[in-house]
Amino acid sequence: MDRHTRHEFYNIRGYDCKTSTNVSNTLCDLIISDNGAAFTSREFADYVKSNGIEHRSYALWHPASNGCAERAVQSFKEGMKKIKEGNVREKLNRFLFNYGITPQTTTGLAPSELLMKRTLKSRLHLVFPNIEKRVQERQQKQKHYHDKKSVNRQINVGQGVFARNFTIGSKIKWIQGEVIKQSGPLSFHIKLPDGRVICRHIDHIRVRNIDCTNNENEEKCDNDSELFEPEITILISTPETEQPQIEKPSNMTEQMEPRYPKRIRKEPSHFKDFHAQTFSFPDLKLEAKQEFIASLQKRLENDQSSTQCHILALQMLRLFSREKDKLVTMTTEYSLGLIMKMAGLKHYAEQTNPECVTIQDGGNQDVVVEAQKCLCNLIFNSTQAQRICSKNGCVEGTIQRLKTYKDPALKFEIKFFDMRMLFLLTALCSDTRPKIRYELHGFTYLMEVVDLTLRDAESRNTGLVDQEVDLICEILKILFNLTVTVDKNTLDEEEEAHFMRLVSVLRDLLMVKTLSKDRQEELTSHTVNLLTNIPRDCYEDHTVNLLTNIPRDCYEELLIPLNEMDIEGMENKEVEFDGRNMEAIILLLNFLFSRLDRPYKSLKESLTPILHCLCEMCRANRSIRKFCRARVLPPLKDEVKKLPEEGESFRNRLCKLLTSPITEVKDLVADFLFVMCKESVQRMVKYTGYGNCAGLLANRGLLLGGKSDGNYSSNSDDSETEEYSTLKESVNPVTGRYETEKSNPFEGMSDEQKEYEAMKLVNAMDKLQRGGIIQPSVVGPDGRPQPVEHILELTENMNIEDQTEETSED
Repeated sequence: MDRHTRHEFYNIRGYDCKTSTNVSNTLCDLIISDNGAAFTSREFADYVKSNGIEHRSYALWHPASNGCAERAVQSFKEGMKKIKEGNVREKLNRFLFNYGITPQTTTGLAPSELLMKRTLKSRLHLVFPNIEKRVQERQQKQKHYHDKKSVNRQINVGQGVFARNFTIGSKIKWIQGEVIKQSGPLSFHIKLPDGRVICRHIDHIRVRNIDCTNNENEEKCDNDSELFEPEITILISTPETEQPQIEKPSNMTEQMEPRYPKRIRKEPSHFKDFHAQTFSFPDLKLEAKQEFIASLQKRLENDQSSTQCHILALQMLRLFSREKDKLVTMTTEYSLGLIMKMAGLKHYAEQTNPECVTIQDGGNQDVVVEAQKCLCNLIFNSTQAQRICSKNGCVEGTIQRLKTYKDPALKFEIKFFDMRMLFLLTALCSDTRPKIRYELHGFTYLMEVVDLTLRDAESRNTGLVDQEVDLICEILKILFNLTVTVDKNTLDEEEEAHFMRLVSVLRDLLMVKTLSKDRQEELTSHTVNLLTNIPRDCYEDHTVNLLTNIPRDCYEELLIPLNEMDIEGMENKEVEFDGRNMEAIILLLNFLFSRLDRPYKSLKESLTPILHCLCEMCRANRSIRKFCRARVLPPLKDEVKKLPEEGESFRNRLCKLLTSPITEVKDLVADFLFVMCKESVQRMVKYTGYGNCAGLLANRGLLLGGKSDGNYSSNSDDSETEEYSTLKESVNPVTGRYETEKSNPFEGMSDEQKEYEAMKLVNAMDKLQRGGIIQPSVVGPDGRPQPVEHILELTENMNIEDQTEETSED
């Protein structure tokens, strides 16, 4: 076989090397063979010598010296055995063909491909598509459709034409000229009237059939060239004219034949739909964008334009208002004032009588909504827009329109985007908060809108629909912004009355039903956020540092006298406590329990508001604290046999969070449990274990026990069940779990052995301290941990002998 191509076998039976010549049996440079008689004969030796061929034979009994041939023989035998059909010659031909088209591991190519420089076709090639044939078919198909619509374009030398003018800044888009030369298959040199010669593609040339050589028609031709293809950046269709019609000279229109089918221009709605999810336009130059925005603003200024025209223009402006930069032309006082006028806010801002507000007539509400969306985007993305909108009457107009929300003809979208815009202004521009609350009395108007919405839902005897939930959530976020900076030390009677009314409204929001469960949770979440943000001024400053506080009297608004007719789906014994209706508190506890199942990463955002809210309620109101304790920390029974954090009860889940790495969650959970224990260290250790609450006790200086400075109405002892009383003596205070009596590990040890074990423990602790893993501490006089430099300092001031005697006496 051929060592280079690994091509085929030679059948040498009856082979005459002198007379047999063909393409595959050409002369070679080297022949390697065994020592058979055919290769050692004088005739073969004369043949190779006369043809300049070197002949080598390998050593006897060592076929590996000619491994290429031997491996070919092995492949031949294996292949012949696998072929079951046909006679020997058919099997041989089939094997040689398959061997010739199979790529070799050494060369990576098939032997036939190396020999013939092409790939031989086999049945296997029928599996793969013919790419070349497919491309040819597609090209022929494209040519067929192109030829059906194509127009024969022919321009001759000396013919008058119009050529496209690409001069920057020129308003004339077509200039006349004469073809003087064809520089390519579709390119032509054109001489202009001023003597210049330009080169244009046939796509940029129009045949000119008007005689412009005389002075009489020269001016007319120039004007016609300008009108030939008007420069219209964007077309805004109106009911009167769906597509603007450009008048052309009759003689020019009749004689000029169109080169392509009539182009159908797409209105801006296509651009709007195409960029519905686009938030930046990096490819659009600033100058082009500014020019485009200016043209849209002119459309808005024109009162004669149709409503659809205004809507499309505002939709285009809304797309560009999404960018955080390149908003210079859209954030000027003129631009914002124009959009504010389209939103109807200018009309309400000019109302001088705050008690009587006239509803705007004649304005289209769809236009108002689109303008509101533009304002929301601009306020969110631009500090300049925030500053201007806080002073140009935008806030006053929004508050004035609040008074018209009772009008059933007012669309919900207008109300929603009014509140969204007011939320953005109060969140991003703090100067608007006192203005809305005190000067414009927006605090009262916003609560009235919520109250009005709740009454409407109650009159329908249905829950809040999704639109009403969206509106109320936006109002709650605004109220949160308005109350976040309230001075807690200077509340007057009027402000305290406002807060008490607000808590009453929030209670109604907790009790109201929504049509969907997800919206119910969202509404409750915003309600809880606002509850945590109402200030305090009615009790001593003895609590831990928290976000905000609520007056004690305000929490009374959450508890109303029990009325059997008002309770739905709950029995009296479930909601009644101390003669009060605790349904709102039950809903808050259920909300906290559901939030405990949230993913670990979102615990901080989901738990801190409700935990803070419940902490302050339990501090401020005795009935709420006792009711929460009955639900969260019921008297212990057999569950003391498990660790406090083992199980799925309310207490178990909260105890798990006492060792959470999220500091805010850990501190608030500990504070909530500590308040329910009336800030008693003994009770806290009983329900959570000393190990779980050690962090709280260390922060408060209560590691030595005792009680915090909290002023609680009752100092009664903690009640114990019979089950807990029988197990109490065997409860480990560190773990908070019942443990059976264990054998003394030092029993049977000598004093030397005890000392040896003690030193092993000291060395191990010293090693951990030096590695920075632990920091040994002692409890200082203030009840807080104080670090020590060496582990042996822990044994100072310890009377070991006295402790041993006390242990033996016990």
